[in-house]
Amino acid sequence: MNLCACFLFDGLDEARCGHVRGIVSPVAMAAGHYIFQEGEPAGRLYLIEEGQVELTTRLNGPFELPVAMLKSQADCFGTSSLLPPFIYSISAKCAAAGSLYAIERTELFALIDKDPQLGYLIMKNLSQHLLSRLREVRQELKIHFRNLYKSVH
Repeated sequence: MNLCACFLFDGLDEARCGHVRGIVSPVAMAAGHYIFQEGEPAGRLYLIEEGQVELTTRLNGPFELPVAMLKSQADCFGTSSLLPPFIYSISAKCAAAGSLYAIERTELFALIDKDPQLGYLIMKNLSQHLLSRLREVRQELKIHFRNLYKSVH
């Protein structure tokens, strides 16, 4: 497993990657199975070993809006497990059978308590990733509002 290929662990030295590898657990995933659903308590971070995971968000009723399809090895999701209030803000469903690696928040936080620099690096990477996603969403909103404006005028 190339743990440090995941954006969260980018820049970690081999010793820190080794410590994180020590708390990783393999998880099998079956197509169609939910790994977690939006609104559930978030206690685990996940990395793809093999397979595909679809991220969705709920709209009205049973309708879910697709947000992303993760299919690259070391794509990670479930980052809500790292931030209070520790509630998943999106649903994750297995789109193709495969395997994942799970990291329990409590175990990762125990490592961070022993090595605060590890926590700093992970949170720096998470912040950069979330800021990048925010920029993408803003750009998409601009396009949608521009199109809406054109259709009205």
